[in-house]
Amino acid sequence: MDQQQIIEKLKRDILLRGFSKATEREYAARVRQFHKYFKKPVSELGEQEIREYLHYLAEEKKFSPSSVNMYNSALRFLYEVTLEQNKDFPMCPCCGLGRLSRAPA
Repeated sequence: MDQQQIIEKLKRDILLRGFSKATEREYAARVRQFHKYFKKPVSELGEQEIREYLHYLAEEKKFSPSSVNMYNSALRFLYEVTLEQNKDFPMCPCCGLGRLSRAPA
């Protein structure tokens, strides 16, 4: 699956879960930004890159913990639902959050 196909599947998965159009737009935008940061297909990125990206957002971009959590939620949905990969989303050290909750089933 190429990047555009992944984004389209992500959007369909979000709608199938009953999430709002606003969530669809937000998650798709966050996934595109993640992809743009690494310039690699998201299917080739893993936990290390996710941690690096969240740290970059918190420390370099100075995003609030709630904003970083939004990125985390979008990436969790991408990997666990859309790509059907079980990534271990451990504690987010950059924003002081404990173990982050899973996307609703």
